[in-house]
Amino acid sequence: MEFVKYGLLIALAIALIVAAVSDIRERRIANWLNIGIAAGAPLFWIASGMALWPDIVIQLGLAFVVFWAFAGLFALGMLGGGDVKLLGAIALWFTPMAFLDLLLVMAFVGGAIAVAFVIRRVIWKPKTQGTLPYGVAITAAALWVMGWTYIPQASAPDGSAPEITPEITKADAASANSNASSNASANASANASAKTAASMTNAVG
Repeated sequence: MEFVKYGLLIALAIALIVAAVSDIRERRIANWLNIGIAAGAPLFWIASGMALWPDIVIQLGLAFVVFWAFAGLFALGMLGGGDVKLLGAIALWFTPMAFLDLLLVMAFVGGAIAVAFVIRRVIWKPKTQGTLPYGVAITAAALWVMGWTYIPQASAPDGSAPEITPEITKADAASANSNASSNASANASANASAKTAASMTNAVG
């Protein structure tokens, strides 16, 4: 199932890149693309071995909250409808903590895009102001979190996240062995000296 899981993640990455390119060119993200991303989530849940309760229920609840929270920004004219649908679809794939990381990265990338647009207006003075392709920020953030979350797992022999342990070099191990050998030798010498002294005392007595 790990092969299927990572195959679905690759498909998600491709779909996100298509969404970003579409947002740059047309300033819209097609509904069929968002529906496809959402439809792939249940397959990912099965491949990941997620239980109906509480795992899948949490994912559905997260997507519901995300969609309606960002729908409020759409109503205020701060975000596009395609962006809202894309965020809701992506929320089906990420745990709440991973999605929080996604929002943080998205805010940073979105801020960088906004600054670039301001510079563009000042230098080139375009006739139309244009709108921010926020799908680019969403895609960049999602790809970043996917790489951070799943690539370490893929590199582990059993597919699980590698355990982080203090690194012990060969030199450290050799030094430790040398110290242990020295201590053993010192103890042996001390015991031999004590036995010799006892023997001499008995002989004199």
